[in-house]
Amino acid sequence: EAVRQAAAGKDPRSARLRVATAPRFAEMMARWLAHLERHGKNGRPLKPESLADHRRRWRDYLGRLDPLPLEDLDRAAIAVELTRGAERSPTRARAALVTLKAALAWAVAQGWMTENPAEGMKGEAYGANASPVRDVVLSLEELRQLWAALDAARLSPAVRDALRLAVLTGARRGELAGMRWEELEL
Repeated sequence: EAVRQAAAGKDPRSARLRVATAPRFAEMMARWLAHLERHGKNGRPLKPESLADHRRRWRDYLGRLDPLPLEDLDRAAIAVELTRGAERSPTRARAALVTLKAALAWAVAQGWMTENPAEGMKGEAYGANASPVRDVVLSLEELRQLWAALDAARLSPAVRDALRLAVLTGARRGELAGMRWEELEL
């Protein structure tokens, strides 16, 4: 591994040092929550209730991970806590996994971990509830009302068209933003 990194022009010692100086889980969580409080999520302020939910999930469902150095945090340790949490509340255990995934993604971005051990974990595998299905289907009358409201709204033509495309395709905002002309059949 070190030879591969050196061949790529990277110092293998710096990666080891960065991981070796990584904080314990408790410190990482405290820093992540402080970051969310100051900077919000995706450039938008986080609601105080959302921040309180993350803190509660950490305290109630993830707190046993606090003494672990981040480099020792693995799927097995996470699975134990998710299973224990799901015995108390399957819904809250699923929410704790959401919190954990976000916090560990931030830790990876900070360079404290090389990968997120919670990535790809599904709460249902540990007894937590599955994520709720959120299908929304508009009736023909609701679609007519939406179309009329878009026509009457004081929106730029580009925004109006993007909203119509979202309604017609059911695509998410990120999918629409990343869409390429060659993906469309007009």
